Amino acid sequence: MGGSATITLPGVFASPGGVPIMIDGKVTGGVGVSGVTGDQDEQCAKAGLGIT
Repeated sequence: MGGSATITLPGVFASPGGVPIMIDGKVTGGVGVSGVTGDQDEQCAKAGLGIT
């Protein structure tokens, strides 16, 4: 990952800082973090899931 990206859809605002929770190849949830840069938020989210 990396870089900065923001996407908007009607009623939705997405930005870096989250990672999906995958089970058997399917998205079952997610962890999102906000407070510093998008890359740092993503690092914290990955740490919460035990991803290095």
